Amino acid sequence: MYRELVEVNPDRNRFGLAVSLDALGVALYEMGRAADALAAAEEAVALFRELADTRPERYRRELAEALAHLTKILVAVGRHAEADAARENAASLGHPIEPS
Repeated sequence: MYRELVEVNPDRNRFGLAVSLDALGVALYEMGRAADALAAAEEAVALFRELADTRPERYRRELAEALAHLTKILVAVGRHAEADAARENAASLGHPIEPS
């Protein structure tokens, strides 16, 4: 549903899509479906990056949290170098993550 709303009014609905994708990624990860969670988590991070580029003070925290979720998923699928990069990016935004 949010995808359709983003097509109609991206500025108003991009945040909702990002939140929904982040939540989907977390839910799939928690169900042991990290490979399925990856695409949702990566898309959520990309959307939060776009939002944070325009209003960093408003969206920096959400981007950092999405990066933290992505870090866990990347570790679970064995993509450790990318997980390290996401972890460092989250830390640079003020959201340090302990290495897994």
